[in-house]
Amino acid sequence: MANDPRQMWEALQKNIQRAQQQGKRFGAGGGGAPGPRGALTGIGGLILLGGGVWFFNNALFNVEGGHRAIKYTRVGGVGKEIYNEGTHIRIPWFETPVDYDVRAKPRNVASLTGTKDLQMVNITCRVLSRPRIDALPQIYRTLGTDYDERVLPSIVNEVLKSVVAQFNASQLITQRENVSRLVRDNLVRRAARFNILLDDVSLTHLAFSPEFTAAVEAKQVAQQEAQRAAFVVDKARQEKQAMVVRAQGEARSAELIGDAIKKSRSYVDLREFENARNIASILEKSQNKVRDHFAKDLSKDERTVPISQWASLGDKVVVGPIASYAWQYRERSTVKVDRGPWQDFLACFEAGAQRELAFCEDYGRPRLNAERYLRELDDFQPQLPSHHIELLHDFLKMAAFLNLPADSRFARPTLRHPDLSPNNILVNDQNEITGVIDWQHTAILPLSLCAGIPQHYQNWGDPISESLQKPQTTLPPAFESLAPVEQDEIKEKMRRRLVHFYYAALTLKKIEDHFDAFRSQNSMLRAKLYARASAPWEGSSLDLEYALIQAQQHWPLALAEPSDVALVECPVKYTK
Repeated sequence: MANDPRQMWEALQKNIQRAQQQGKRFGAGGGGAPGPRGALTGIGGLILLGGGVWFFNNALFNVEGGHRAIKYTRVGGVGKEIYNEGTHIRIPWFETPVDYDVRAKPRNVASLTGTKDLQMVNITCRVLSRPRIDALPQIYRTLGTDYDERVLPSIVNEVLKSVVAQFNASQLITQRENVSRLVRDNLVRRAARFNILLDDVSLTHLAFSPEFTAAVEAKQVAQQEAQRAAFVVDKARQEKQAMVVRAQGEARSAELIGDAIKKSRSYVDLREFENARNIASILEKSQNKVRDHFAKDLSKDERTVPISQWASLGDKVVVGPIASYAWQYRERSTVKVDRGPWQDFLACFEAGAQRELAFCEDYGRPRLNAERYLRELDDFQPQLPSHHIELLHDFLKMAAFLNLPADSRFARPTLRHPDLSPNNILVNDQNEITGVIDWQHTAILPLSLCAGIPQHYQNWGDPISESLQKPQTTLPPAFESLAPVEQDEIKEKMRRRLVHFYYAALTLKKIEDHFDAFRSQNSMLRAKLYARASAPWEGSSLDLEYALIQAQQHWPLALAEPSDVALVECPVKYTK
């Protein structure tokens, strides 16, 4: 190539040698000594000629189609001018062009994340990204030429996790368009902060865990069984109608039956009991979670608490061991620990940590943080379960001094819906609540361990909401002049503040104990300790360690009740 410096140097050497030979030959032909000044003049000319060629070739640079370029100068740094496609001039050595491909580039980012109902899902997001041309100098200063490698993996992972956590596993399928829209809107907004434009965002792959797939198949079987049962009911109705038609010719028999019902209520009671027995029989044979509440389905070693209201059925329906998802995750279903029902606050408070301790000791092995974007904190090295085991022992040391007496209002057994959101609340045309669904994985816990504003309604992190100040209900004066995006942000902030405030206000009015529980910092610290210690260990112990440090700082976590905690020194010490 003509621009190759090595070839240019070789050509220059050949020209110098040729000039020297010609100088010697001319000197010999004249009978005298060779002329040094003429030879040097020729060599100097060739050097100047070669330098000029090199300077000319390096003073030009090309910008290919679909690319843009900026200049970096040794004095002024990154320039503001954007160079379009074509050939441009630069000062060699002093100016360096930086080339950017501004065409849309595809990228696939895979993420393992959890749904609202604690199902693990592998999800792959495909994005078409390109840099904002007018911001290329800023991109070069802050991110460099590999801007997409630095930004996209982290923000895609974070957005996927935050969006997927708002939906149940089944909703990811039935509301996929809504999920994709939320992912796209959030990614476009996040990428714009880094001057990256996203032309397309799509969810290309969605895979659930084998356990969830098996559960879906079981649900389909249950639905088929329910349809078969409905068919049997319809058939029975038809047979009953046929019997009524035949009975019309037996007026005397019908009259006698009517007289018997009028004279004796026991006949109706007998029919009601038979119907209840038939319903119980259907529930026993069903493949859903209800069967876990029948005493016959539990082993003799498992503790149960009879439900007295069902005494007419022989106490078949009982409160049994906890069925939350975390207690069945991976090998946790096989560890030998106390699964309840628990008789006091302390036994319940320690149970989740005891389960994780047994799991880590029996099945724990080094593993990377399940949150990929946090692995850099561990230098991308697998983490040992031994550190988590130490923290669980620290938690158990604290737990012994955080017990609540049985008569404490914060220790009262409470049944709370695990996901109270509009999707799970059924209303009729008169806006009356007719039912609440999705009670799976519900657990009966002490009030202080389950109190709080539901995820769908809470607005923690906002200073107005955290202080429970009454939010403004009027829009700012210049609202109409704002961009649509800014208007939407203001309205959404106002909506979240109002929902948070009214939920807390109505809780104070109707369930004062619940309000006091989630407004007490020490009560919520107990709940945080319980949640962090009971969460399945997946390579990270930061959440549990931070909760333990908070507990040490606020020790002894008094609840403004007489003799609710022992006034002793914190049994665990952490230093900076």
